[in-house]
Amino acid sequence: TERLTGNIPIVLNIAVWENPTIAICLRLILATVFLVGAWNKGFDNPDFRAALAGYSRISSGTAAWLAYLIPTVEAVLGVALMLGLTVNAMAILSTSFIACSTATAALEIKLGNRGDCGCLGRAIGGRLGWSTLVRNVVFIAIGGALAVSRPENFDLLVSASESNSVLPDQALPAALAAVGA
Repeated sequence: TERLTGNIPIVLNIAVWENPTIAICLRLILATVFLVGAWNKGFDNPDFRAALAGYSRISSGTAAWLAYLIPTVEAVLGVALMLGLTVNAMAILSTSFIACSTATAALEIKLGNRGDCGCLGRAIGGRLGWSTLVRNVVFIAIGGALAVSRPENFDLLVSASESNSVLPDQALPAALAAVGA
């Protein structure tokens, strides 16, 4: 079945902004990326600080400050996305954050810096290169898709009879109603 939303054909209801399952999966993927990045970088991790200091436009003083700030921002975004808190707004912030990181990485690559990117921490890490940019563009696309998704698509538990969110104190009765118990 095909229907049109504006000028965008939607076939079999698989568009992210139309499909709650896809939207939730993408939200959890992006949340995991941020949480893994924050965890592996740690807060004021010397390895991450050194990776940042290796960027040509970042002074050692700024690297020390960013080594604390970046994992903090990633942790906040990851937790908010994982919990489904204001997903559209968090997706916009996440996409902006990744876009800034991607622009910085692209500049460093253009300047010939192929050092440690510090992107996902030393445990996963890697060197600056085109794969860094491609990976980040995929994350930007995920964030963009989430930013335009309908907020109700992010509910992990939805009542069988309504499309409204189920509050935590209503979760068990709603789950029992959904299975017919």
